[in-house]
Amino acid sequence: MENLKQAEIRTYTKGEICALYKISPQTFRRWLKKIVNDIPDYTTDTIFFNPKQVKFIFDKWGNP
Repeated sequence: MENLKQAEIRTYTKGEICALYKISPQTFRRWLKKIVNDIPDYTTDTIFFNPKQVKFIFDKWGNP
């Protein structure tokens, strides 16, 4: 059985989320565009994603 470590639910920057998923910023924006209206308390000037938003993203995209 493989021992998979799950990412911690905490505040992340967009860059940190890109690194967790091993995706480019362009891919991140494309993926984000599909769920942006459902992310709790999200605004276009969001720099940090709070734990509630991170949990939502992980639930949608799977834990990296």
